[in-house]
Amino acid sequence: MAKEKEETTEQENTQELPKGNKPLLVKILIGAIAGVIIIGAVIIFSTMSAKKVEDSKLKEGQNLGGEVVSIEDKVLYSTWLLSKGKEPMKFNLRKKDPNAGSGAILVAHIILAWNPADVGMFKKKSPEAELEMRREQLKDIVVKFFSTRTPEEVTLTHEIDLKSALQTQINSVLSEDVARITNIFFSDYFIQQ
Repeated sequence: MAKEKEETTEQENTQELPKGNKPLLVKILIGAIAGVIIIGAVIIFSTMSAKKVEDSKLKEGQNLGGEVVSIEDKVLYSTWLLSKGKEPMKFNLRKKDPNAGSGAILVAHIILAWNPADVGMFKKKSPEAELEMRREQLKDIVVKFFSTRTPEEVTLTHEIDLKSALQTQINSVLSEDVARITNIFFSDYFIQQ
């Protein structure tokens, strides 16, 4: 009697689907897997095609209607120019020797950039309106920033450190509800002696 119960339990555990339903289940699984593969391939292909088009149309640091592209990062930035007009800003640099004659002047356009994908994420707003509202405060921050640096400290060999320090100072005055400045671009960047 105990053997019959064990055999019955084994038969129940090893029951298979009726032969007519197996092919249908296999067809559904194969169809679902094929669908996922096709969708993945379409997404990858469209992403690669879009990046090739972006890369071929735009050059490093090119300013196009408020957007700057960095080919290295493959990120499209929304941008804002600190100086309102076409003329670049001028910054008096710190003299190495305080007894020396007139000091050097840095001439540059400062372009603040943020990733548009950050806007809307975590309820962040575009920083453009706040940047506009704080334009004079931001100019003051940038003037003070460069006035503490010597001509040797603002050469493009120190560009990454300059941008990082300036970015930190600018982000510190922005409201918490706006997207952070993620990059700074310098254009027309040169030192007048």
